[in-house]
Amino acid sequence: MQTGPDFFTLDLAGKITTIKECQKTFETAHQLVMQGVSYIEMNFAQVTELSGSFAGFLTTLVNKVRGFGGELRISNANDHVRSILLATGFAGLVKELRDGTKKNTVLLIEDDIAVRNLTREYFKELNYLCIEAENGCAGIELYRRYKQSILFIVLDINMPVMDGEEVFNALLDDDPEARIIVVTGYADSDKLIRIKQKRDLEILKKPFFLRDMEDAIKRTLQRKIPHSRA
Repeated sequence: MQTGPDFFTLDLAGKITTIKECQKTFETAHQLVMQGVSYIEMNFAQVTELSGSFAGFLTTLVNKVRGFGGELRISNANDHVRSILLATGFAGLVKELRDGTKKNTVLLIEDDIAVRNLTREYFKELNYLCIEAENGCAGIELYRRYKQSILFIVLDINMPVMDGEEVFNALLDDDPEARIIVVTGYADSDKLIRIKQKRDLEILKKPFFLRDMEDAIKRTLQRKIPHSRA
């Protein structure tokens, strides 16, 4: 822990995965704000997991700090924590992706948290940095924001909020050369038929395994991408 008249480094550790843990972190940082600390750095070096619910507390905290004319930054976040922060709109609080990782970034759009967790581990094994979105709207926004850094997209077809087929069409409208791997539990659906009519792409049927994803990625990156067909 490092302190100064207007500066405080808050060291976090372990798994911040429950509301109680999020609340404790929030209350500690909030006390610093009330004591007049104008710059808070949250050191995530020892944080191994982060719940998406942490974003709600972080939003309130950021607003409090800025309301007092202060600033909050997050340092030393690992790839998993960084992906959650990026997916929940806090890219401005963390350091930009290192140049060495920009070419190995994948966007995962998947509403099932268990599938997201497993797929993220696959990407980690394959040395990809994974940015995650839990629904199609968030996925489109992330792609628009980080398009230059994202090598390919893994897209679930059946999702709430915005249907996977709608997301697919929106992504191609934004970027006809976007590389997309589709995952689904229904390999013969009408949605897939329409998608395949627009683009020759890799389709993975759930459940899939590390080797399946690795092979799909290789074929996707090797495939010459044509313009979308009407």
